[in-house]
Amino acid sequence: MRVVSPSLKRLVQAYEVRGVLEAGAARLAANGGTEAEKHTIMDAAARSLSAAEFGDREGFASWDGIFHREIAAATKNPRLAVLVENALSLTRVLRQRDFPAKTDTTKCGTQHVAIANAILMGNPVDAAMKAAQHADDVQQMVLKLANLRGSEFVKG
Repeated sequence: MRVVSPSLKRLVQAYEVRGVLEAGAARLAANGGTEAEKHTIMDAAARSLSAAEFGDREGFASWDGIFHREIAAATKNPRLAVLVENALSLTRVLRQRDFPAKTDTTKCGTQHVAIANAILMGNPVDAAMKAAQHADDVQQMVLKLANLRGSEFVKG
């Protein structure tokens, strides 16, 4: 167990790791995922967007986790799946602790659908690009909130 002080540097680093891992996972899922896995990813993405549009934050959070885990599972690389889960857990904890219920879930859900569509179409380059952009956009949302809260965050 660790206690981590709010830190902009740590927050940025956590999202950088997440972006790299998720881009790679999306690329591998687009290349090697089965049709059933790809449809499961698309279903989770659509459900995350639907929950977001209805303002169901708990539903969104649940489907968000399923979406990202299904992509990782479709890589057929258990080591990568564990790393993705660790990165997601870290960013989720940091976000929930410091910025509960403040990110744009509709934008995230829309991006989930775009990533899932690229995976479903078997387009690894587009899937990786969209996944990296998604991680970067979530990071920017969180950093914008961090800047609004300013003095609580250490720079290092």
